[in-house]
Amino acid sequence: MRFAYCILLFLLSACSPTEYVKIYKYDGSRQCEPNTSIPLELMAQELTRVGINVHCSQKSTDGMMRIMMCGAATGSINIYQISETDLKKAVELGFKPVSGLTGFKDTPCQ
Repeated sequence: MRFAYCILLFLLSACSPTEYVKIYKYDGSRQCEPNTSIPLELMAQELTRVGINVHCSQKSTDGMMRIMMCGAATGSINIYQISETDLKKAVELGFKPVSGLTGFKDTPCQ
């Protein structure tokens, strides 16, 4: 009976849909400084190196107002959609959930 119960739990967990969460990290770009941003693909390697599968990725901004001054941060962010079960690992790498951004306007991930 216990074996059948374990099989049932395994099948239910294998069939449940994956819940995704979007995380972000600033891309390092600065105003008046071309080609300073970290490309999506390069930053995604931080996640894949530790076994986090990236479902999709996109560029965006944090939605906050910025002072217009050469050398100041642009607010540009790299966003990655990952499995919710990998969120803790991603946070340990310095990524944050986009849900914590107050001015962020979410768009569907391609």
